[in-house]
Amino acid sequence: MAKSSAPNSQGSQFYIVQNDQDVSDGLAIQHYPEKIIEAYKNGGTPALDGKYTVFGQVIEGMDVVDKIAQAETQDSGNGENSQPVEPVKIETIKVLQEAKE
Repeated sequence: MAKSSAPNSQGSQFYIVQNDQDVSDGLAIQHYPEKIIEAYKNGGTPALDGKYTVFGQVIEGMDVVDKIAQAETQDSGNGENSQPVEPVKIETIKVLQEAKE
């Protein structure tokens, strides 16, 4: 879930991290579990850990993610050129595993 630097600014906005580069270097020094380090060899953004909530993972359809990433963007109102000019809509989604309590 996205937020600004202001306290309690979380909203219903979310984003998909698009990175397939190995970002595992140096994570052992930061005491990441080995399983997490292995996962980061396939991509991700460890700098966001502990700052944002992860609630899903793209396991198929990365071509769709790549197409979304190529969309033309405009200023989102906070100085970031991150808002799509044409709205992007997710029309279907599958829940493969319910959250564990």
